[in-house]
Order: sequence, then C-alpha cells, then structure tokens
Amino acid sequence: MKLILSYGWPLILALIVALGLVITGVYGGEWVAGCTSATCNAVRSLQWETLTAGFLGLAGGVAVIVMTRYQLHESREAEAKVELADVDALILAYEHCRKTVVDTAFWAIGYVKADDPVTAGIANKQIENAVSTDRPEKLFNAVQAQYRLPIWLRGAAWQVEQAIDICGHGRFGVLPENTHYTNVESTRQFLQYSCQELEKAVENLKGQRERFAEILLKR
Repeated sequence: MKLILSYGWPLILALIVALGLVITGVYGGEWVAGCTSATCNAVRSLQWETLTAGFLGLAGGVAVIVMTRYQLHESREAEAKVELADVDALILAYEHCRKTVVDTAFWAIGYVKADDPVTAGIANKQIENAVSTDRPEKLFNAVQAQYRLPIWLRGAAWQVEQAIDICGHGRFGVLPENTHYTNVESTRQFLQYSCQELEKAVENLKGQRERFAEILLKR
C-alpha cells in the first residue's frame, strides 16, 4: 500500500480532481441557485465536460508514468534480491545459529550447580557443540569473498562470527577449586552478556543488509 501511494499519488490526485469537476458540473447549478456573485457565476458557467476530459487525459498520461516507475522499481528490487541472495541465506543461517547458542547458554546457566564439576563439564560440552555445529562457515566465506558488497556489510557478518566465538569462551571451571559459587556466577554473567552481544550483532547485520538494499534500489 505504501509503495502504491508513493508512486501513484499523482494519478489518484488527478482522478479526484476529475471526479470533483463532474460533481460540481452536475450539481453546481443547484448549489448556487439564487446567488449572483462572481464565484457562483463561475460555477454556473463551468465547462466541466471539457475540464474533466482534460484531467482524465492527464490521468492516463500519469498512469503510464506511474506504471513505468513501478516496473523499474520492481526490476531494481529483483536485481537487489539476486545480489543479496548469499547475504540473506547467511542471515537465515545466523538466525538459526543464534537460537541454538542462546538456548544452550541459558540452559547451561540454569543447569550448572556450584561445587559440581560434573554438571560444569556437561554444560561446557554442550556450549562447544552449539557454537560449532550450526556455524554457516561456507556461506560466511562466500559473503566475505564478494568484494562488490560494501566492507561495512561484510564487517557486520564478521562481527557475528566474533560474537559466536565469544559465546564459546563462556566455560565453567571443572576443577574443584574453580567450581565454587563465585566462579560459576561469573561464568553465568559472562554467558548472559555474550548472548546479548550475539543478538545485537545479528540484528546489526540485518540492519546493514537493509541499508545496502536501499542503496541498490536507488542506483
């Protein structure tokens, strides 16, 4: 709807004016009956058929321009989608990876008990698997190799990779002297913070993708 209004408002305006002329021409005489002012006389003598035909002709010309602009926009949008195909696939993969990492991290936060090396070891293994199993390494490398993509867009993808790595550094101590409450709580806070940074990195990548898409549409 927004796109239609953006391109089609001149056509809509021309049709509204034409409709207004028709209504004024048909009912104007009744509205100004008994009035002799210049305005009323102008309404009575309004050549509404000629004016309406003119505005309808104008609307037809505007319609051609609007359709041309709309088709050009659609063509540019299709080209942008092709150029951003790998980026879109990478974002989709990172969305899945983010969910896996964040879900695992928060599971570990609630699972590990103080003074319990066994639960700490199990949680560490799960975190290690989460940050490595679903990593879209091939897609990431494909995006980084596309030098036609702006460096700030490729940099945003690199930031997501770094954020995932940081989440993987959130490991609980498994030796008895490193499993007391203070150390466990410190790791919990680190995992919470690193998950928040991962969420921000993925959202930033999506935002940079939209920024580049707008540039492509305006070329």
